[in-house]
Amino acid sequence: MAGEYVGNCSTDCFSVIVMNMKLFRKKKEFVLMHRKTPVILFAYDSSSHEVTSIIETYNPMHLPIGIQKGGKIQITLFNRWMKERMIPETAYGLQETLSALSVSNRNDLLMKAYGISLCDTYWFVENGQHVNWMAVSPYHHDYDLSGFKKARFTGESQPASTAISPSIMLSGNQKKAWVKENGQFLLDKGNDDPYQMDPIHHWLAGRIAGLLDLHACRYELEIVEGQLISVSPCFTKEHTDAVTVQSVLSSVSSRPYQLSIDAYIHSLEEHGIKDAKKKISDMLLLDYLLLKPDRKLTDMAVEIDARNGQWLDPVPAYSFSHTLGSLIPDTDMENHDHHATCNLFNASSLSFESLLPYIRFDDYDFSVLKQIPLEYGNQLVEYRESTGMDNHRIELQYQLIYNRIRSVFKAARIYHRKLQ
Repeated sequence: MAGEYVGNCSTDCFSVIVMNMKLFRKKKEFVLMHRKTPVILFAYDSSSHEVTSIIETYNPMHLPIGIQKGGKIQITLFNRWMKERMIPETAYGLQETLSALSVSNRNDLLMKAYGISLCDTYWFVENGQHVNWMAVSPYHHDYDLSGFKKARFTGESQPASTAISPSIMLSGNQKKAWVKENGQFLLDKGNDDPYQMDPIHHWLAGRIAGLLDLHACRYELEIVEGQLISVSPCFTKEHTDAVTVQSVLSSVSSRPYQLSIDAYIHSLEEHGIKDAKKKISDMLLLDYLLLKPDRKLTDMAVEIDARNGQWLDPVPAYSFSHTLGSLIPDTDMENHDHHATCNLFNASSLSFESLLPYIRFDDYDFSVLKQIPLEYGNQLVEYRESTGMDNHRIELQYQLIYNRIRSVFKAARIYHRKLQ
């Protein structure tokens, strides 16, 4: 009897030990680094793919913006920040990419690649592992960028080492990958709209930005693996971080989703950003012209010096996907610009006319836009084999940009009189 009791007890104890060992294996400790500076030690559960606790804070001045409330790190905000560092679950072709890289899920991809990014200088390493900034920094270490690009755009199998790449930290649903040409990092970006016009609309945004000298990204067009893509230069440098407006507003208010364009401009001016109103005007002008349906808090960012925390500039306006009715069927296109609405900051279903008071019309020479409809139409014709658009759709798109430019001319006349 006693022997049986001891045996059962031993079995129970052994089960507990095995369970604890499994839990121990699932939970690991990582150090969040900011370039060469250790910031925090945190526990990570590899089964739930979540940070479970902050064990120790080493350098609070280097904490990522937007993960604190009341001076205390919030686990929920830190997990959100972590999830923003990886390819979204809804990203087009994600499973094919993971399979090509021999990785089971996007969370493992994140941890395997040290969380490295070209958007900021944060990364993390398992506690006790001897890895330094020079060994992981994309500016000092050559990653297999071409291999990752092939995996992302074609789904073809690549060596296991290809999974370690800054390209894993690219948000948005389109296929994206970093490449490096002549020492410069470039972002290749595909599309997820039914007419495959997103790359052309990114080119169009950059073309207008060039003509009007707007604070916005410039884009070129290329055919990669038979797919039309846009190509733009990296807007950060070795010592800078791009912090999304969502994180910025979280750091200045306990209710970030109550904030507005005015609050964002005020925050920029408080941090010494020059010409903040003009730069936000540039972005909203492009959104107005191109009928951008949503300008999310994650679609805007501020460039910050990673060495001292100084705000340098808003990141040039980017993300012009789903613009000019690229999601709208032909039957609804004719009067699309009259019925279109947008989401901006905390507001939804806004009239595009509500953006006009924030646009500094006297700062622009809109006469240069007269050439845009023809240039845009020529691009649609040139790349019709890639987009699959017929003549009718091309004509609808041409008419839409023509009408949008006329609307800007009209608004400029009205607001110029208001200022007199």
